[in-house]
Parts: sequence; C-alpha cells; structure tokens
Amino acid sequence: MGLRATFKYLLLLLLSLNLAASSTFKELEAYPNSLAKDYYIYRFLSEKNPSPNETWQLLNQIQNINPRLLKLIGEKAEDKEFKKAVKCLYLDSKSFWNEDEECMAIRISPSLLVTFDIEKREILFKKLNKLYKGEFEWMEPLLHKEPFDKAIKSPHFLYLYVNVGQNFRKNYFDKNIDKQTLINLSKEVEFDLFVNKVVIENSHENVAKSLLNLTPKDINVMPYSAFLLGLNALMHKNSDLAISWFTQSLQNSYYQSEKDRALFWLYLSSNDKSHLQKLAQSWDLNIYSIAAKEKLDEEFFEILSPEPTKEKKSNYSVTDPYTWRETLRFLKNNADKNLDNFINSLYTKETLPHYAFAKERLSGYKEHYFIAPYKEYLETFSIDRKALILAITKQESRFIPASISTSYALGMTQFMPFLAKHIAKEESIKGFDLDFMFNPKYAYRFANIHLNYLESWLFHPILVAYAYNGGIGFTRNMLTKENLFKKGEYEPFLSLELVPYPESREYGKKVLANYIVYKKELGERVFIWDLFETLSSPDALHRF
Repeated sequence: MGLRATFKYLLLLLLSLNLAASSTFKELEAYPNSLAKDYYIYRFLSEKNPSPNETWQLLNQIQNINPRLLKLIGEKAEDKEFKKAVKCLYLDSKSFWNEDEECMAIRISPSLLVTFDIEKREILFKKLNKLYKGEFEWMEPLLHKEPFDKAIKSPHFLYLYVNVGQNFRKNYFDKNIDKQTLINLSKEVEFDLFVNKVVIENSHENVAKSLLNLTPKDINVMPYSAFLLGLNALMHKNSDLAISWFTQSLQNSYYQSEKDRALFWLYLSSNDKSHLQKLAQSWDLNIYSIAAKEKLDEEFFEILSPEPTKEKKSNYSVTDPYTWRETLRFLKNNADKNLDNFINSLYTKETLPHYAFAKERLSGYKEHYFIAPYKEYLETFSIDRKALILAITKQESRFIPASISTSYALGMTQFMPFLAKHIAKEESIKGFDLDFMFNPKYAYRFANIHLNYLESWLFHPILVAYAYNGGIGFTRNMLTKENLFKKGEYEPFLSLELVPYPESREYGKKVLANYIVYKKELGERVFIWDLFETLSSPDALHRF
C-alpha cells in the first residue's frame, strides 16, 4: 500500500467509522452501531481474545473510532498493511529511525521533526522527498538554524507555527511580523489557530506585539479570534483596541454565552456599566451573566428544581447505555413533533434527569433545570460537597446514569475506566465491573472519593473542576509553570480565559456557574465576586 493510499485508508477509517458487558462476538454483532456499542467493542477487544477475523469484522461496526480503539484493532487485526499503518501512526521517537521510509512518512510531523538535530532532519527530508516528491515541502524551512526567515516566506508558515510545539515556537518563531503579511495570513484557514496559540500561550511577545497593528477594519476573523485579539490588546495596555475587538466579537457571535463573554470584557475594559446592564438581561446562565446580576443587584435566574413523586417509568432502564441511546435518538428525530406525552412519561424520580434533559432541549436551553436526582446517595455529604458534586455531575452528563463519552468516560460522573478500576481496588469492591459506573450509587460514591483527593491539593471549586476534567497533573503544571492566577490588572479574569487546555477552560467556568446555583438552592449562598477575589490570592488556593 503506497503512502497516499495508506493516508486515504486511515482517513476514511477515522471519519466513517439494552447493553451489558457482552461476552461473545455474536452478542456484539446484534447491537446497532452506536457509541454504546463502541464501548463494548473496546471492552471485548481488551478483555477477551478475539480472532483476527472477528476483530476485522468489528472494525466495520465502529461508529466513532478513537486512538485507544484504533491501537487495539491494530494489535489484533490480521491485515499486515493495516497493522503497519496503525503501528507507524503511533510510533515513538526512539523507534522512528528503525523503520522504513513509508512508516517514517506516516509518522512524521513538525513537532516530531524538530526534536531531531538539523543533520537528521536533512537526512530525513532527502529520503522522503525522493520517494514522495512534493509532499514534504513543509519540512524545508526547518532544516535551517534560523527557520523563521524561511518559514515566513513559505506557504506552510501557519501550518508550521501551529504544529511545531510550544517550546520551538517560543525559541525560534517569536519574531516581528509586518502588518501586510499578517493581513495575508488572516485569509488562511489556520489563522484562527495561530491567534489562539499566540494569545493563550502568552509567551510569544514579538508576535503578540505584531498583532497590535491589526484592527477589525483590516481583517475578518472568527468571533473567538476577535475576542482573543481583544485580550492581547488589553495585556499590552491598549484598551481602545481591545474594545474594538470585543465589539466585533459581540457583533459576530452566534451563541449567547459568547456574546455574554464579549459584553463582560467590554465592561472590564471600558468600565461602562451599560455593557453590564445589557449582560444582566441575558437568558443564558453563565459566570458572566451571574456576575452582572450580582454586581447590579438584579433578580437571579428562575431555577427549576422539580421533584416528582412517581418512582419510575415502566419498562425503562436508566443504567442501560443502549436505552439512553434510543431515547436520545427519539428526541432528535422527533424534535419538530409534539413530544409532551413522551416527556411527561419521564417525569419520575428515576428518570428525572431524562425529563430535565428533554425539557431544557425543548426550550432551547432557556429554561434552567437544576435537579438533584438520586439524592439518597448524597445524604451524608456536607452542603458544600453536595453542591460541588451536583455542579460537576450536571456538567459531565446532566445526570444521565448511562452516559458514555467518546473516550469511554462512564456514567453520571464520567469516570475513565483506569480511574474507576483504581478506586474500586482501593475500596475493595468485590466483583467490580466497569458497568457499575452506570449505577448512580457508585457514580456519586466514586466522585466523592476522588474529590477528597483533589481537595487535599486545591481549595477553590473552579480549580477542582480543572483537575476533575484535565487531571491533577495538568492543574499542577498550570499553577506552578504558567503565569496564571496571580495578582495583576484584570485578574483573575485574564487567567480564566488563558487556561491552556480549552476543554478544561470552558468546563471550569460552567462548573463554577453550576456551583453558585446549587449552593443557593441548598441554602448556603455564595457570591461569585467573592470567589473571583479568592482566585486572586493564589497562596490560599493550593499546596503544590
């Protein structure tokens, strides 16, 4: 299989591709393709000993393939070319030079190439360019001791900038870029990623200063890039330019939460309370709108916390991922029809999460349901711990017990299999199976245990949320190595926007908003501006 054919094959694979832990191949085959089935295929491949033929047949039944699953199939499949392609795709740098040119071509990337000395880069370029003429021209600027001058004149500059890695960017690509070049670059697809790297990493001072030459009249960018360019201007003491970028972000944003973020920063950068007043009227419940309402002493959002009396819906399993999959499909496929009867049938204690999910969806998320289902498993916890667990669980899964993520995080509290197994072993839970995580009792119990660990290091709900989502290692590195959550102008708000990992950045904000609401609902109100103030005192936040 040639290089182009191999790439095409892998690309097609990556794009195309009432349950219990299935024990046989035939049982798995009987289920419709779904994320739930993907999870059980993953378990079958990792826990059983399928034949190469069975593995190959299951490959065609996967809905969403991820690296973990792809590696498993590569290990067990019989097709030699496929096995080689998967092996090469995940080759480590130490093994790289022991492989043939085809394997090297599959694996090489800018971030890997710059780990080699220039002599080795030249050798590799000659090999690959000879066999695959024209496909590796992007490598040429990286063959020089001063690669920026070559790269900036190359059509591959943005590709290289985005993909060489943070340290290489900082050491070799942090140079002044003239205004016309930036205007030309803004027309390329990767310009938004480029702006993201420059502003979020906040370590490319020369490039960041170059961006100050651009105004909204010069270029048209995505709303988030306009917002980041506003932050960049603020960090360089240019509030007028920041206001112009935040205004463009506000005007071009589609989602209400994005508009609210722009309004909040317009207020911070201008101190014009009219922005705060407009923000306080937002229907979207987020940290920005909560802060505006609190600052102006406006009435809080209407919170819906229904408590049904009926115990359960007949012939409905809340712990079965396939049942939830069918429910979700039904809601999506009948979005334009009258769903009242079906949704009302979900109004039970056991299916309250499913009811709230459907009602919020039907309202366009303008109704705010803050439920506390399965609260019998929370009775022994403090109010603060209840609020934090509920805030996290709402964000993780909206309390759907049988939730499965594309990375196979499981249950209401979305535990990764390795962490669930670790806690089960520590707690000596006999006969533990990963499907236990679909039981609300275990979901809450495991979350409480994990939060005990996280709160032994962290003292603020948003930092705990970062660690819950991105891991304690990520959070430790962020607080010790990044210049975040320190005293300074526009803090802690700048730090909230500069958290390096985008998923954790937005996750933390949403959990904090949920936490504010649940504390209020549980009768122990906390104010968001007090929590902001605490974030500006890092010595009180962590023990690293």
